[in-house]
Amino acid sequence: MDLSGQGGEQDAWAGRKRFVDVGGLDLAYVEVAGSEPPLVLVHGFTDTSRSFSLLAPHLSARRLVMPDLRGHGASQAGRGFGIADFADDVAGLIRNLRLARPVVLGHSLGGMVAMQVAARHPELVGGLVILAGALKADFAPDHPLVDGVAELRDPISPTDPFYDWWHACGSGVPRALLAGLAADASAMPAARHSRRNPPHGSDRGGAGCAGPDVDHCRRLRSPLRPSAPGGFGRGACRIASRLGAGLRPQSALGRPGLRRQGNSRRAASRVTTATAIGPSA
Repeated sequence: MDLSGQGGEQDAWAGRKRFVDVGGLDLAYVEVAGSEPPLVLVHGFTDTSRSFSLLAPHLSARRLVMPDLRGHGASQAGRGFGIADFADDVAGLIRNLRLARPVVLGHSLGGMVAMQVAARHPELVGGLVILAGALKADFAPDHPLVDGVAELRDPISPTDPFYDWWHACGSGVPRALLAGLAADASAMPAARHSRRNPPHGSDRGGAGCAGPDVDHCRRLRSPLRPSAPGGFGRGACRIASRLGAGLRPQSALGRPGLRRQGNSRRAASRVTTATAIGPSA
């Protein structure tokens, strides 16, 4: 994949966004036409649909829907800011666009959201892909992410040193992508960064499971590895680096079951296909 034109591609990304009303919120998303079933790609903390801009061309045969979660990118913030709120928004998007049981892929925080979509709205989901995700984040009080978020002050600069760590990737990742991610994240008020402390944290202080489907959500639990330090995630950096080197991403789409650390391979009982992709040790 030739990434030499990524500057123009990244500059144009915001102009590709459409909007749909979900529960009274204007939710932004980017859509790419393709075959069914569609893929719904859910980004991580501080990111936007832009996170998937390098991956999207490799999935061009499929219909892609890439939302900005509430309070991120061009989407309105709303009042709630928990995992369940994000999940219900994604479910509303699926219903609004009349997507037929899409495969929901979530990266990092988006992985937690994707699992909540499947737990709370199993009739809408045809499959799960979890990329560099976890069931909940157990950040120590002195974790660099917690400290970094606490030190952010408005107006946040896209060149704030925080992003040197948060978007730390190898040299093969286009600088235009990382600059765009930093600009998107900087548009979020500092208070919104810290409203979920830790940022990948569970819904309303719980353990990532809430609401009437809490028991089903808990049954999804197994020791999935969390992403490594660096908010864009070791898994996402590795994929972006592979794309930068002209290599195709390693895909597990379509394989049944869950690839998880340890011996647990029990598939989600109410989701027909579930696949997890996590960072290697």
